[in-house]
Amino acid sequence: MTSKGASIFNYVSAPAPRYMLRLAVLGELFDQFPLPDKASFLEIGPGRGDVSHFLIEQTNVAKGAAIDFSEQAIAILQQRFQAYSNFSLCQHHIAEHTLEALDLICAFEVLEHVEQDLEFLQHCVTMLKPDGLFFMSVPAYQRKWQKQDEWAGHLRRYERQELHQKLNKAGFKLERMIDYGYPLMNLLLPIKERYYREDSRNNSPQSQEEKTKKSGVDRHLFANRPVWPMLIFCYPFILMQKLFYNSEQGDGLIAIARKL
Repeated sequence: MTSKGASIFNYVSAPAPRYMLRLAVLGELFDQFPLPDKASFLEIGPGRGDVSHFLIEQTNVAKGAAIDFSEQAIAILQQRFQAYSNFSLCQHHIAEHTLEALDLICAFEVLEHVEQDLEFLQHCVTMLKPDGLFFMSVPAYQRKWQKQDEWAGHLRRYERQELHQKLNKAGFKLERMIDYGYPLMNLLLPIKERYYREDSRNNSPQSQEEKTKKSGVDRHLFANRPVWPMLIFCYPFILMQKLFYNSEQGDGLIAIARKL
């Protein structure tokens, strides 16, 4: 991988604070776990496609693909990637996807939406090459359940040990797990709770599937906003969260696993 410093932030389309904290960690990890030359990748539930856009621009990536069952997400992705002949889009559920021999699969903020999460992980294993990498993130710690979880259609939050065990059971070897988001997301929690409580009052009820579809692309508070002011605001917290990578204080978990 050839990312340099904050280059992953050049592809951000909606710089929400929690998202910026997650990308800071991913930027580090993409450097620490390089892909081979002519690598192939799949991103599941890519939202607006920021990470896929970053990956397809890397010089050692030959081809990429994304899968999402949200019509709105696919429309955004089609426009964003129309100039990339080495990038393909699929609109259906992961269980219907049959790509194999991939070097990398990414699934950020996806697993918490899946009822049969172990089966999802096992399916990902079948699509990877031996020694292939799996990058993922999930909201962390059920005790931190928030109004935003309800808004987004989450089924659960994950504990560190629970996620580790499920990855192992699916056929992965955990390489690294990072706790991110502390302390900024703890400080912002009262604001978020008030916002999503008001949103739920002002909008009609939606099904879990409808909530899931909107959760990856509905960023109206931050869409098309300049990235660098938010990055400057978040930078001290990006440094601070490094002190808590192995704690259980943050708002989310990022896991890197390898196919056995």
